[in-house]
Amino acid sequence: GALCGSEHWKYRTEGAIQTGKKDGMAQDVSHSSTGMKNLMAYGTNNKLEYHFNDAKKNKLRGMFEFLSGDNSNTGKIEAFDPLWGHWPRISETLAYTYTLETEIAEVTNMWRLGFGHSIQLTEKLSMDTDIHWLWANRNSEQNRNRAGVIEWSDDGKYRGTLATWLLKYKITKDINANFLFEYFQPGSYYNSGNRDAAYFTRLNVDYTF
Repeated sequence: GALCGSEHWKYRTEGAIQTGKKDGMAQDVSHSSTGMKNLMAYGTNNKLEYHFNDAKKNKLRGMFEFLSGDNSNTGKIEAFDPLWGHWPRISETLAYTYTLETEIAEVTNMWRLGFGHSIQLTEKLSMDTDIHWLWANRNSEQNRNRAGVIEWSDDGKYRGTLATWLLKYKITKDINANFLFEYFQPGSYYNSGNRDAAYFTRLNVDYTF
């Protein structure tokens, strides 16, 4: 939903509980059982912003998100399903780390605490800087057969630290450019041999007509 609040303070809060039946293959990729299973999952996503309302449009933000994770010791599915939200919502890098847990950009089983800053540097140039600390709700992958690409630890839950930096430049009324840089340092959720830092950069130009 839209941000609500006062002249300086803006906030948004969302929460959901998921119940019903779900195909076990969709979220239970690490185990052999298939078929329809009971679903009981929940999540919340929250943002608080402070707008300085100055010439540079400075604003600070704090973010908190929780998405429940699957308990491999039960016959249920507890992992929150983002449904149609399978796209790089907060990070291009993070979207691909989920490839072997669920699907590309199917982010779930996560605690996220984040802080950010935005500024309008010039009339046409803006900058967004964010840092996120990420944890897994459960170490759901500890008993999984290793895929040989990404391996998980047996008891760690810290997914890692993510930093993103975005520059946006309005070239003309119809043409916009942006440059994105991301840095991800994996944590104890992953096996010690799978904690190399990851970097992502992208420069793109959009024409709107």
